[in-house]
Order: sequence, then structure tokens, then C-alpha cells
Amino acid sequence: MPFRPLASIVGALALVGGLLVAPTTASAAPAAAPDASVVQCLARSAIVPVAVEPETTPEVGRTAALRSLQQALLAADPDALASAQLRQDAEGDVVGIDVLEAVAGSAAALVPAVIAGLPAEAQALVSSADVTAVGTVDRSLRALCEGFDRALAAATGSGDAIVSAAIDHERAALRLGVDRLDASAIAPTAARELDGLPTAASGDEPARAETLLETMGLADLGVPVDVVADVADEAAASRLDDRDGHGGGIGILVGGTVACSSGFGVRLDDGSPAIMSAGHCAAPDGANGQSVTHGFAASLCGGYAGNGARIGTISHNQLQWSYVDSMVVRTQFATPTMWLGAGCTGSREVAVEGIGVIAGSGSVGFSGVRHGERYATRTNEPVGCYDFGFLACAVYRSMSASPDYVCEPGDSGGPVFQHRGDGTVRAVGLITATGAPIGINRCSYTDVATALWATGASMMTRTPSTVADTSRIAGDDRYATSAEIARAGYPNGAGRVFIAGGEGFADALSAGAAAARLRAPLLLTQRDALPTPVRAELVRLRPTQIVVVGSTPSVSAAVERQLADIAPVTRLGGANRFETSAMIAQFAFPAGSTSNAFIATGRNFPDALSAGPVAALRGAPVLLVDGTSGSVHASGLAVMQRLGVRRVTVIGGEPSVSEALVDSLRATRTVERIAGANRYQTAALVNAAFGATPSRMYLASGERFPDALAASAVAGAQRVPLYLTGASCVVPEVQAEHVRLGAPPVVLLGGFPSLRGAVLEWAPCV
Repeated sequence: MPFRPLASIVGALALVGGLLVAPTTASAAPAAAPDASVVQCLARSAIVPVAVEPETTPEVGRTAALRSLQQALLAADPDALASAQLRQDAEGDVVGIDVLEAVAGSAAALVPAVIAGLPAEAQALVSSADVTAVGTVDRSLRALCEGFDRALAAATGSGDAIVSAAIDHERAALRLGVDRLDASAIAPTAARELDGLPTAASGDEPARAETLLETMGLADLGVPVDVVADVADEAAASRLDDRDGHGGGIGILVGGTVACSSGFGVRLDDGSPAIMSAGHCAAPDGANGQSVTHGFAASLCGGYAGNGARIGTISHNQLQWSYVDSMVVRTQFATPTMWLGAGCTGSREVAVEGIGVIAGSGSVGFSGVRHGERYATRTNEPVGCYDFGFLACAVYRSMSASPDYVCEPGDSGGPVFQHRGDGTVRAVGLITATGAPIGINRCSYTDVATALWATGASMMTRTPSTVADTSRIAGDDRYATSAEIARAGYPNGAGRVFIAGGEGFADALSAGAAAARLRAPLLLTQRDALPTPVRAELVRLRPTQIVVVGSTPSVSAAVERQLADIAPVTRLGGANRFETSAMIAQFAFPAGSTSNAFIATGRNFPDALSAGPVAALRGAPVLLVDGTSGSVHASGLAVMQRLGVRRVTVIGGEPSVSEALVDSLRATRTVERIAGANRYQTAALVNAAFGATPSRMYLASGERFPDALAASAVAGAQRVPLYLTGASCVVPEVQAEHVRLGAPPVVLLGGFPSLRGAVLEWAPCV
């Protein structure tokens, strides 16, 4: 139910009306009515009947018939059978059904009657020879469904460690995902077991983690349980301007012409973030590869056409080959949230926690961008889902026409949900079709569990215990941000202030540890002009000395004169960044004052940046070196000799700092090298020096240097660590360090785009 230009509307509305009429070829059930709870359990694994359409190809018709046989067989006797998996050949075509039995010989006894109960079109395409009993197990399908219901209840419970759950029909077992980033709800012995689990995206064989299950109260499910390490997420979005993250209920524009709504944030089987929507939103229906942008058709939202920002590209469209009206849009900024409130604008965003199924008289919510937040109750209709050429479930609010329809064109793909008691919602489905064109207040939807199965995706979930207490310090630019950081760190003023050029990073890198030792903030300036917010902050700080780091190519004589109007100025500037680094160390550290020094490359910023607070903690300077050379610059060696340095900590591996340079230091001093596989790991390893729980931790972009330069001085003075992360998510190293340090408050440094809103909401990278 997308919104298309006028030329396409007539055909689209005719299609919608057809979709809302239950087909005359609906699958017949065996003589005994199947257990509704088992039918719902099968639907969660996308085991559903699919009608054989007269115009379909032989291959598609055969697949549809086998899927109907699979569902009918399992529903016929869930106490005698355990599972039934579709069997594929080398080309991926479905060629049969493999059954695991709970009672030996039961499949052969059931198959003839089950086939006889199928529609005539399906009967002609299957036979008893298509079903093979491949083994006997000590659990039934009913036992698996009961265990799955308990696991789902645990997965959606507040504060639990389970973040995903599914039935593995190939193994006749449950598969649970445990939050690998937060073991706070798990006993220490079980947490150690978690460390050895394969990750959900690795493809490795899952493990039997008995201690974990016992700790979570799931040891007595009565069926085998495989466990993998998964991730729980949280992030934020905005229905009208969602550049900080795309969740449910936002307006999307497909191929520049088709307006639909987004459904839910998911992760694909390779770990990539994505958002779901309806497969028929693509043109032609079911197509892949189209570009999706943020926006609405102008007639939907009062002339607002959206900001046109690119969201991503359609993939995994299931409409044509599996009859599941779903697709995913790969995007860097998917979030596990959805919008409530009025159409177009929305008024409230909520977190999505797990999935749900509607009971026969249950209420369900819809939140498409066209019609906004609406609710309906299933009435005068049997429980179940129907085949409209693809599987869809329908809810009537009334049997007569109403001006206040549940959903209308433009809502397609939007979230169908249920409220939970804790203020979050459960995902139920994706809006598929409206009854408005034929005068029936009906909104049909694709079951979200079926859509997840078809696409191989898993729900993004939010676990409050993994979310940090975050705040942000940011100005309009790097200079204003440095002023805000100084204000936050020195609310009562400072006797000395360091000033460095903000157009490069080299001079400020060494200044961080030195300024921290002298309890002085570090501000950034333009080369030829003192920025207004920096001047204002200097006046507020009322220093008695201003220390300019860097020579006139970094901070001009004109700026020095402007600074001199505020306080006396001392300049520390050498012929190059290495000499300037040595001059800063000599200024801040008296002779014989320290036996330690930190060394990092002066040709890039991350290693020296994260070293600043740790160096301040140890009362040591940070000296910059040319890491490609075989020795430390002469000025740096002279300063180390003057200070009495006997132990050197080298930050970063090769090629940042060559082994030849390290060897030259080992001749006369003890040398330790700290290096991770990347800048984020290195920062985490450096900050291992912070053992006690700090009052806070600072977080800056590992991709952009300006915002963190000023923070190094404040973090060092406050004896708190400074970490680096990506612009749009929190790297695993920072997540782990946050837990190790006792979950202190996190202060983000810099605004958008240095650190996007997803970082503020503690969304993890994968």
C-alpha cells in the first residue's frame, strides 16, 4: 500500500481491493482443527500455507504446494512430530520435506490424509514420496513451541540478558541470543561461559551453555537449547528529520516516486543494520536495488517533500519468490525505535522490544506516516492469516465504511505493534494493504516473524542496562566546542590557559598532558583570527598567563597580539612539531620531575590523543616523534635526559612508530609498547591505567581530531579517561571499557556529524 503518482494510483487501488478479499483457494485443514497456538508458533518460523495460483510458474507452484504440505503436516499432530524442514537441491529449488519425528512412523501415517486435505491445485503437485523421515528425537513440536513461548517471555522481559529467540526447525531445538555486551544480569560463572560463545553473525555452530541457561531460569525448558552471543541496541530517530537514525514510522521515498513508511530496525545475517518495509513499495513490486531516500509525497504531508537525504538501498525483497511482502533497506543508521502520534509529524518515539502475536480478540496498533497512530481490534473474523497472493494477516475495526480508516495508501511498510507494560512496544508486523478503496475499515499486515525468517534478519532490541548515561558538550564549530569544554571543566576560571591552532592537530597533542599537569584548559584558535566564543571564554576564565603552543604558521602574530590584550602571553614554538613538543614538556615539567614519558607519532592524532589523560595520571609528558625514523628527535632526547626519564611508553604499533626507533630507546631505557589492532583498541589498552571507577568517561570521534584536542587537557586534570569511537556507533572496545569501569556517565565531545545521535543513545557497532 504505497503512495504512487496519479498515473499509478488507479491500478494500485484496484490491486489493494483485490488483496483484501480472502481467496476462494484458501488451504483446507485436516478433519481435526489444528491447535491455534501451534499454528501461531509455526507462523513465527514462517511455516504457513501458501495457495497455488493458476497463473504461477511450475517451480513456484511446486514450492507453494510443499510449503502448504509442511504447515499442514506439522499442525496435524504436533505431539507426534518435532519439525519439518524444506529440502533444497544444489540450485536452491525446494524438492521435498525432511521430518524429525517424536513418534517413529508417525509421518508416514499422517501424510496421505494431510495431502487429501490440501486444495486440489496443491494436491496435484505433491505426493507421499516428497516427505522423508530423517530421524527420531525425544521432543515434540508442541514441547518446542511451549519452550519458545517461555523463551520469548524472557527475551521481552525488562532487564533480561536474552535479546533474541527462535526455533531451529532443522535441529528441532531452540536458539537463544544472549547479550554479549552486558553480563550484569548473569552470575560470574555464567558470564565466563558467555565469553566462549560464537556470535550471532559468525555462522559458527551454536553452543550448549548450561550454566547460562540455569542462571537465566531456563534450564528446565525440556528441549535442547543452542546459545549464541548477540547484541542489544538502542538509538533515536525523528519522523521528519531522521538523519540520526532510521526506525519505524518514518516516511521513505523509493526510487524517487513511491512514498511508503518504514517498519522496524533489524540486523541482517552479516550483522549489517537495516530497516524493514513492505516489498510492494518497490517498483516493480518485489524489485531489489532501488535507492531509498528520506521524504514524503507532497500530497501526504501538507506539501512537505522530505529532506531528500539518502537512507540506503533495497535488498532481500521477498515478495516475488517467497510470497512474503517484506524487504529491507540497508542503512548505516538503523535504530530499534518507532514513532507514535499524528501522521507526518509524530509526537513520541518508543523503543521496540521483541515480537508479538495478536490473539483472536486482541488489539493492535498501526503507525504509518500517512494516517499516524491508529488502533484496531479483530472482530467477526477467524484467528489466522490469509493468502492474498502473499501471506497477510487482517484486522477489522468495523464491517462498514468509516472516514477514520486504520491505514491508507502511504502507510505501507509501517509498524504494526502491541504496547508493553514498561512503555516499550512489541513488533507484530508490517502494514500491507487497506480496505479503504472497497469501503471496509481493514488494515492487513505481513507477520513480522515471517518477514524476519524470509529475509534472514533479526530484530534490533533495546536493553536498558546496556545504555550509558550520556550527555554532550558541543558548540557550533571546533572553536566553540573547545570553549564549551573549558567552561565545563573550569567553571570557576583558571590562572593559566593554553592556546593552540585548530586547523591542525600536532601542537595541541603534546599540550594536553602539559595543560592537565598545570590545571589549565586548552582552547583552539584560527590562525589569523581569534574566534568570538574563544575570546569570550578567555575573558570569563580571567587567566594570568596565556601559553600559545606552536609557531606563527599555526597561530599568527596578529592572534598573539589579540591574546596579549587579555593576559600576558608566552609562546612555545619550535622549528617543527617535534621541537614544539619538547618545548611544551620542558615548560610544564621541572628538571628531574618524572621518570616516565609517553611517545606517539606526530603524523596522526589518535594515539597521542588518547595518551594525554593517562600521561597526566602518571605525571608524565607526551612527546611526539617521527615514527618513520629510526630515532627520537634530538630535542626530545634532551628533554628526557633533563627530566630523568627511565621508562618510556610507546603508543601505537608499526608503522606508526617503527621498531627501529623503539630499539634505539631500549639501549638506555625500559620501553613498553601499547598497540591494538586499530585506534579504538589502542585507546582502550592505554586507558587500562584507569582501574578505579572514574567520575565519568569522555568519548570523542576517532575520525575527526578537533573536538577531542581540548578535552585531553580537561580529562587529564580530572583524572578521567578519554576514548575514541566511530561517528555513528559505539565501538565494542568502548562498550567493554564502560562495563569494566563500573558504567560511569559518558560525556560526548562535539556535535553532529562528529558524533551522531546514535552514539548519544549508545548504539553499538557490529
